[in-house]
Amino acid sequence: MEAKALTPRDVFDGKVCYEIPPFQRPYVWTEEDQWQPLWDDIARVADAVLDAGADEKALAEIPGHFLGAVVVKQLPSVSTAMSWSPLVAM
Repeated sequence: MEAKALTPRDVFDGKVCYEIPPFQRPYVWTEEDQWQPLWDDIARVADAVLDAGADEKALAEIPGHFLGAVVVKQLPSVSTAMSWSPLVAM
């Protein structure tokens, strides 16, 4: 297993599709306890990036955000254009 830090852009850049395995699907998040706080955090960071614009110093001062662990297992590519990987929430 290889562990590395990725930005959300690295994870969700559209080059890889993620499939949540059936055994993970019963773990459901609620809007109030998980989705809304996550969305609020994403919106806060996105707003800070938009406000900074092209100001490199302001961009560098935006604190990082820890999303938590995301474990993926690479499967053989379905096509040459896009590969599929399962997304396993820990």
